[in-house]
Amino acid sequence: MRLVYLDEAGIGDIVREPHLIVTGAIIDADRQWKELEAYYRALARDIFPNEPFDRFVFHAKDVFHGAGYFKRENFSRHDRMRILKRLAQVPAMFSIPIAVTAIDRAKHRDELLAARNPSANGNLERSVRVLSHSMAFVRTVHKVDYWMRRHAAPNEVAMLIAEDTAQVKEAFAMFHQAYTSLMDPADVEDELHFRAESIVDNVHFATKSQSTLLQIADHAAFIVRRRLSNHADVAELYNLIGPQLRQESGAEKSYALHVPVSYLKPVDESGT
Repeated sequence: MRLVYLDEAGIGDIVREPHLIVTGAIIDADRQWKELEAYYRALARDIFPNEPFDRFVFHAKDVFHGAGYFKRENFSRHDRMRILKRLAQVPAMFSIPIAVTAIDRAKHRDELLAARNPSANGNLERSVRVLSHSMAFVRTVHKVDYWMRRHAAPNEVAMLIAEDTAQVKEAFAMFHQAYTSLMDPADVEDELHFRAESIVDNVHFATKSQSTLLQIADHAAFIVRRRLSNHADVAELYNLIGPQLRQESGAEKSYALHVPVSYLKPVDESGT
């Protein structure tokens, strides 16, 4: 069984953070889960020897900027970069492939807005934002499935754990239901639609404090986002995770959305 931890970066101001990044860390649960958790526990004890942390989460943004537990008066920039290097080396140390998707937020927004009816009811900007984030997650899952079919053991399956992010949770879950549908393949008319062959069960949502290995995806997403924004300050960190990044997904596919019946409204035949 593989556990795939999904997280994103680039949800702030579109000018300061022009790229939306979603990463998926593919973990061999039987061989790696306990060892990985032990690594993070040991790192937390080393850095905070007097704190009774049970599960400590290293948020990449906090470490990098000197926030949260890593305030600048307690941790110099040199100290914080050393910590980030110890975090960034994890994928290579444990041979963890990281599926990654990068979306140009402004370009994708313009494409979605052009395809939508400007007179549609509701908050169009919010709908576009949610769809853009959901699509980034689905594209990453597509890459995970591609990797599973080529590198995992025959008949091995994967289950997804994504950070519990309110703005994409519902839409991503509907995409997930579509590409994992148990429909007979013979009944699928369009072979160009993505259908996951290795992903099973529902997508599970959790906070990083509940599922500490989500931080692996968090660290990778943060580093890739800064790299794509041409920040030279993460060059060494990127070199550590770079060999583990996977962007291959095979043939280009389109993605279906499974909309619950409860979402549908009767047609207004009054002409108003």
